[in-house]
Amino acid sequence: WSEYIPEVLPQEILDRHRLPRLGPALQQVHFPDRTEQLEVLNRGVTEFHHRLVFDDFFLLQLGLAYKRREVEEEKEGIAFAAHGKGVDRFLRQLPFGLTGAQRRVIEEIREDMGRPRPMNRLVQGDVGCGKTLVALVGLLIAIENGYQGVFMAPTEILAEQHYLTVMRLFSELGLNVSLLTRGLGKKERVAVGRQIEIGEVHLAVGTHALI
Repeated sequence: WSEYIPEVLPQEILDRHRLPRLGPALQQVHFPDRTEQLEVLNRGVTEFHHRLVFDDFFLLQLGLAYKRREVEEEKEGIAFAAHGKGVDRFLRQLPFGLTGAQRRVIEEIREDMGRPRPMNRLVQGDVGCGKTLVALVGLLIAIENGYQGVFMAPTEILAEQHYLTVMRLFSELGLNVSLLTRGLGKKERVAVGRQIEIGEVHLAVGTHALI
């Protein structure tokens, strides 16, 4: 019956990744030949299992790619001037050098923000690998182009930690950074909110209170 199952992947991809065709893969997973080792089948590490797992990830990525194209075609974004002097000055004043991964991701973000389409990006990495610094570069690009930035953290403790970090890194750039959380007094929250509203704050750091 496997010959009646249509193949969904182009032959080029099958050849490049040395994948069996879908029909035989399904048949061997459910009705394996007697020559297949039972332990290997139970562990799900045969080439036929690999093909089915590949399909799951491939189709997920394909769906996300279609979704991203749909967003890019339907929504207009801001084409930022992404190579301003402020970002370069900020990076030069750092007391440490950037890693290769940080430089690569920063360039990707600059390219994204230079296009007139919304950027939808997830930066993933271990604790202490420099994700905050990468995010600050993106915020600086927006600020240099006359916009305000928002840096939101899930807890007040994290928000306060990020606020102190940003204040230290932005201290020589002449930027006004404010903290907004529910832990502030009502009068202080109102005052900070007013500063943000009238544009006095370049970067607002806080929790969901920012929303």
